[in-house]
Amino acid sequence: MIFLVTEILRVTAAKNHQRNLGKVIKVLVESEKKGCVYGRSSDNTAVKVIGGGPELIGQFVNVMINEARDFGMDGELVIA
Repeated sequence: MIFLVTEILRVTAAKNHQRNLGKVIKVLVESEKKGCVYGRSSDNTAVKVIGGGPELIGQFVNVMINEARDFGMDGELVIA
């Protein structure tokens, strides 16, 4: 039963994240590791941001989403 619920959640989350592919979203940067920064979108989805540094921690940045997974998304920092 737990496996079924987890699988339904995984599939549903992946579909929801697919909607953001190619879109620019606002992300609050929380941490930095190995040349990437990590943050959360407005719906609390984990986002890996390529192109930023530790100076962005605590700031909101615009990110172009280019990969969507079941429990997170990847994107590139958009410089305005």
